[in-house]
Order: sequence, then structure tokens, then C-alpha cells
Amino acid sequence: VLELLTQIQIQFATQVSTQSFLQNPTIAQLADFVTSQGQPLTHPLLPATIDLATEAKLDADIQFYDIAPKSLHVQNIFLTGGTGSIGAYLLSELLQQTTATLYCLVRSNNLRSGKKRITDHLKATRLWQPAFQDRIIPVCGDLSKPLLGLTLESFEKLAEEIDVIYHNGAWVNFIYNYASLKKANVLGTQEVLRLAGYLRLKPVHYISTLSIFSELPENQTSVLETDLPKSMDKFTNGYDQTKCVAEHLINIARNRGLPSSIYRLGTVLSYDLNNSKLKLKPNFFQSLIEDCIRLQQIPDIKQDLNITPIEIIGKAIAYLSMQSPSLNKNFHVINPNYLSWNTLFNELAKLSPTLQKVSYAEWLSQLNQQLIKNNTSALSPFLDLLDLSADFPLENLYFECCNTKQGLIDTSVHSPVVDAHLLKEYWPSLFKIV
Repeated sequence: VLELLTQIQIQFATQVSTQSFLQNPTIAQLADFVTSQGQPLTHPLLPATIDLATEAKLDADIQFYDIAPKSLHVQNIFLTGGTGSIGAYLLSELLQQTTATLYCLVRSNNLRSGKKRITDHLKATRLWQPAFQDRIIPVCGDLSKPLLGLTLESFEKLAEEIDVIYHNGAWVNFIYNYASLKKANVLGTQEVLRLAGYLRLKPVHYISTLSIFSELPENQTSVLETDLPKSMDKFTNGYDQTKCVAEHLINIARNRGLPSSIYRLGTVLSYDLNNSKLKLKPNFFQSLIEDCIRLQQIPDIKQDLNITPIEIIGKAIAYLSMQSPSLNKNFHVINPNYLSWNTLFNELAKLSPTLQKVSYAEWLSQLNQQLIKNNTSALSPFLDLLDLSADFPLENLYFECCNTKQGLIDTSVHSPVVDAHLLKEYWPSLFKIV
């Protein structure tokens, strides 16, 4: 079903939502919809082969001449992506672990609404503290625009004011292609690097993803923190392509003298915020488990998972970034204790005893039938990732994390065991949907 939907959109250059597709189940009905109601694709889904050498080029005028700052104890921090899932926890930890003022890039028409959007997001994720109020300064802008959507005067003022940059912002979309996401994810990173070298040097801490290693040679089963994909010939996901190119831009800047660190994230365990006043974007893993509980079926796959609680990620990045030895290193911010898929099933079964294990094909068939029947699926935003001809879309490699473990060795920042108790703590309402 999913492959057919994608091919219809590509062949007819027409946007057809999953809901519209399921509401027009016959060929005649679907043909009538495409010709009479279908909208032209404004963001093409056509896959594109991206030449890494061509795309990974940093403007020659972005240079870093100053020496690195002697101290990482900063007064003013610039953060992008503060209204995202990870961003809220990173913002909260930076406010708690430092005394700095946080300048947060936010899409908004004015400072008042921008500040409200940031504070509302912290409240929605239950991280808000009244003491944060005077330490958050909204910066109304846009990652996808030159100078981050700021005037030259505002850009210069920001460059003079801030001491360090945390670049967490990105347009996360698993359907749109590279060209559609490039402005925000690639060119936005370039503008962040421009800011880092403008007037005076500011270290950059870049939040990336392990999914840039989703298309590696078949004989490669592990990834070091020092590794970086050398090509994107086999990439089929536009988001992964943009994050890969962005990492290369960070490395180019590092070679030009920018002190920088990269933090790659894997499978994130996020809290169930269904009762929140804000509509927060779900992640793939949580949506997958929700649909498994709803169907009372889980696909039988052979896979080990590194599942990392979201607040551990925020604490780890904030702490590591403030240690001098962390500069110019890469970190895999993951749970080093891998969990087998079978163990995950056993823990879920403790909370939902009628849960059954079925083949991936049968599970996907049941998911499609549910969509046709009542158009209910938490996985709706991720349907294009589910394909019987491809690997299951969770990390299937071993990711070494020596830098992370060494950097956190003398702290209390460690991932707990992922078991039924922890899952129930994070998803209190998830097991009530059956």
C-alpha cells in the first residue's frame, strides 16, 4: 500500500495523502480523485542522488581567525531548535547547569509571541521553572533564510553578544527530498557557522543523528565516533542526506579552525505528552510501540536497540559541552546497554499480556488494514519508512561510544535499564488504549 501510494504521487506529480488514498479504494475512485482533486506536488518526493563533494562546500568567506576561548564558562548562549523535542530538554539543562542567558532562535513575528512560544513549549514538556523567565531571550528568525532571517544589524549584534552556539534546529521530515530540506538543514547550518566566525570566535555544538549511517557497506557492522560517511550514493531519505552534508560542513569549519563538537543521537525514549496543550511531534519509536499496543501485535524482527531517555540526552550534551576536552570531538549520545528486540517484547508483554509476536509482513498488513478501516495510526507521519523490501527503520549497527562514556564517567548521567517499569513511567497512558 505504502509503495503504491508513493509511486502514484511520483508518476502523476500529485499530492495524495494517506487518508485520501484510503478513502478512494478502487482504481476508478482514485483516478477521479487524482484528476479532479489532487494537488500538484509542492515538495517533490522524487528520490535524488546527491553528490556529497558538490553539496558539502562551505562558503570561502566563512573563516575562523581567533584562537579558541580559554574558558567554557560562558555568559550568553545561542540555541537553535529550542522548541523541538530534544531542544526543550537541552534548553532546560543549559539553564540549570549554567548561569548564562539563553538566546533562542524562534519563528515568530515579534519578541512577545516568540517568548511565549518558547515558554509554552517548556510548560508543555513539564520543564518550565519560573526562574527561567528572565534568562530566555527570543531571537525572531528562520533557519532557512540568509543570516538566519535577521537583518545585518541584528546579526552583527547577536554575533558580538553570544559566546557559544548550540545548533539543534532542523526541519525533520522523512518524506520530503533533499532539495526541499536543504535550505533549513544545510544552508541553515552554513549560516550558523557564519555566525560562529563573525566578529569573534564562538564554539559550535552540533546535534546530529546516527541515521547518517543508515546506508553503509554491507560488511560494516559498527560505527566509531570518528567515522563520517564518505558518500551518499545509496541514501534514499532526504532528511538523512541533509544531516550528513551538514556534518561535513561542521568538519570543514573545524579544519578551518572552529572549535566544535558533534553529538549524534539514536533511538530516543520520549515522554507521553498526550495530555499536553501543545501538539508535539512524536518520534518513530514511540509511534511504533503505540501502534503495536493498539494492534496487539509486534513485528518479529532480529534487532538490538539503543534506547536513550530524552532527559539523559539533554543532561549529557549540556555537561559534555562544558568540558574543555570535549571540543573537536564527536559523541554518540546513546544508551551503551543495547536491548534486544525480544527483550523489549517481553517487557511490553508484562504491561500488555495479550500482545503477540507476528511476522513483519503480517504486522504491516494489519497496520494497513487498520488504516483502511478507521484511518488510525500513530505511524502516519512515518509510513514511507515502512517497506517490506527495506530494512526495518531502526538502527541495526553497533555504535561505539567511548568518548561519551569517558566524558560522563565521573557524573551521575547514565541511562537506566529499559524495562516495563521505565516504559510505564514514560508512557502512562499508552497501555490504556487497548
